[in-house]
Amino acid sequence: MKRVKQLPRTDATSSGVEMQQSTNLLSKKGLWSRLTGGPDARARFVESNLGKHLAFQIRTMRDREKLSQEELAEKVGMNQNAISRLENPFYGKPTLTTLKRLAAAFDVGLVVRFVPFGELVDWVTGTPHINRGLSAESLSVPSFQIEMESLEGSREVAIEERLKYPTDKAPHAAGQMPLDLMPSNVTRIDVRLRNLLEKTHPGLSQSPTGELASTAYIEPKMQNLGR
Repeated sequence: MKRVKQLPRTDATSSGVEMQQSTNLLSKKGLWSRLTGGPDARARFVESNLGKHLAFQIRTMRDREKLSQEELAEKVGMNQNAISRLENPFYGKPTLTTLKRLAAAFDVGLVVRFVPFGELVDWVTGTPHINRGLSAESLSVPSFQIEMESLEGSREVAIEERLKYPTDKAPHAAGQMPLDLMPSNVTRIDVRLRNLLEKTHPGLSQSPTGELASTAYIEPKMQNLGR
């Protein structure tokens, strides 16, 4: 009996994820390097990414629904050649009307919007990105130059803060104040001390209004107790 050699199985939750994470940084650097090549390079990047993504999505969803190109064309109201072109990232040029028809045929949502290049790079490389939804920020999309100036400004501020407050010398209120003198702890100490004095020596624990039962007030009276 002939044995079939099995290929080693990879764990998508370990090696695959680690490989994705390890290549994200290099991919982002490479993409940003391409984007700095000028307006034409950025326009080609947008067109290439859009064409490939839409083509692959259409093909993937059609396969999921087990539809042939002819069957999808019938649902959308197009011919088979049109669907074939849409699934080709180098020839497909879908219009908004076509995309809306495809969204209805697959029963999925459709989002068409302008975004900063930083968000596009994060999306292409699979980098987590916070999407703030419909807002003034999302409506007024910054140009590449404005985005670069903003990133450079943020970088300069971070460097200044790092030089002003080194990591090992950064001021920290909790680190500068003894734990037993934190405001919440002082209040608890004051209450416990008052209760104790009230039980043992009534009247002694009543300090002036708003004044902490401090050693400056209690020590002289405690000394009198020993006399």
